[in-house]
Amino acid sequence: MGILAIQEFRMKKSSDYRAVIHSFLVRAGILLLPIFFWCSLLQVPFCRAEPAIIYVGEVEGNTYSQLLRSGMQEFEKSSGTGFIEIETPIDVSGYVPALLDSVRQKYSPVILPYSDKFSDISEIIDKNQDIKFILLDHGDVDKPNVFAFSFADHEGSFMAGALAAMMTKSKVVGFIYVSDTYDVLQRFRSGYLQGCQAADPEVKVLQTSLGDYPGVWGDQAKAGRLAEEMIAKGADVLFAAAGLAGKGVLAKAAEKNIYAIGVDGNQNDLYPGTMIGSMVKRVDKAVFAALKLSSAGINRDGLKRLGIAQEAVGIDFAGVKKGLVPEEVRKRLYELRMEISSGKRKVKEQL
Repeated sequence: MGILAIQEFRMKKSSDYRAVIHSFLVRAGILLLPIFFWCSLLQVPFCRAEPAIIYVGEVEGNTYSQLLRSGMQEFEKSSGTGFIEIETPIDVSGYVPALLDSVRQKYSPVILPYSDKFSDISEIIDKNQDIKFILLDHGDVDKPNVFAFSFADHEGSFMAGALAAMMTKSKVVGFIYVSDTYDVLQRFRSGYLQGCQAADPEVKVLQTSLGDYPGVWGDQAKAGRLAEEMIAKGADVLFAAAGLAGKGVLAKAAEKNIYAIGVDGNQNDLYPGTMIGSMVKRVDKAVFAALKLSSAGINRDGLKRLGIAQEAVGIDFAGVKKGLVPEEVRKRLYELRMEISSGKRKVKEQL
């Protein structure tokens, strides 16, 4: 569903909302009805406390976006407050226009999970102090109307690297990501390399990026080709931090009968015979918590960094084929997790 389809849906919903207001005013005999009538014709939105979330690409099939939706649904269930979903094209061309439209519609808070890539978002936030914004995977933010979350992706990726290093038979593993232009992907890359080194210094890590171009986050075909190249070079465990494109890596691993590690949510059920775990990132819990705090009037709370200690990132084995990952590997991963959680082991964000 593209941005235009979403806009039509939202305009229809807004019209229905105004129609209810008009009906009430007529019955009440309030003389201000003409004002509301002209506002309706001009599509001037009424103030609303309805959250909106802006996705890149369609939600269905995108593990990260599905987790975000889950967090929104949990908030709706607990609070009774509905929410608006906006799916923009995978090439990110519709992201800022969708944000501007959300601001015009006066949705609040507006959840922006991919905001770190758009330099003009900061200006939009500054110009709309009456609207709250929730930013995920963004840099340090110090604005009165912003609640920002960031994840210790390097800690979760460290666990993925350690798992890969302990499961490889060829002593060669692979990491495929989008681009170093994203801070979050630098953290993923750094953590994976450190995890491999910690588990087995002799393991060789092949790494490559898809690049940074429109639609890259959904380019499963290219991700699959890069995976095949790594497999040809001896890699027998692959991990990808590439959004929806990463599914191309998982599919190629299954086709070639080598191991793969999922990302963001639990993807173990996609290919039960070759998936050895998933590095989960609980964006659903972060969104739910931010919405609850925002609804309670707690907004300016600085950047929150969520990692292993907060159980926000880690390896999920649920759905992995029984016996595929040896017990000694699981035990060692547990020990590493405890070391990171306690602060005994520090994982660098960048190498």
